[in-house]
Amino acid sequence: MNQTRLFPAVSALTVLALAVPATVWAAAATTQAAPHPEVTTALKELKSTAFEARREADTLESFTRSRQLSWQSHAYRLHTLKQHVNDMGKKLAGLESIKSLASQHQQTAIEHARPHLVVTAEQLTDAIEMLNENRRSIHHSDYAEAMRNIQTHTDSLHKKVGTILDYESARIRLDNLDLSPAPSIEGS
Repeated sequence: MNQTRLFPAVSALTVLALAVPATVWAAAATTQAAPHPEVTTALKELKSTAFEARREADTLESFTRSRQLSWQSHAYRLHTLKQHVNDMGKKLAGLESIKSLASQHQQTAIEHARPHLVVTAEQLTDAIEMLNENRRSIHHSDYAEAMRNIQTHTDSLHKKVGTILDYESARIRLDNLDLSPAPSIEGS
């Protein structure tokens, strides 16, 4: 093939190679539903409460390593953690009731929250029952294991919801950028 025929063919392929990704990008951006503001607000509230629960779980877990603290200290922290877990349960129920409004990623956050919350509530109930049955149970391995499980699941819940919220926020910022092709410089 001579150079006069090759240049137009290569030019056409170059234009096509540049145009196809831009078209695919634009199509992908328009097919994803925008995050619903009400769901975003509710997810932020759930994340905030999960943070408080995680902080309380961290404190309780550290208490299990200290033999100096009284059972009353544990009971007080367990009660506070129970309030956070109940609050998260109410927030999650509200989110589940508006799930149909949510974007795909928001729905994923809602779906992933329930298993972590269920395990946290079960482990918390077990810990409270252990303490009610025997005040010295705060020194037993079962109690320490329950505290580690609560800590792990509240941390996972906080991180998953936070990561999805961060992703949605970044996607909105990206969608709002002017990504039209830069003007070409002639005469180069």
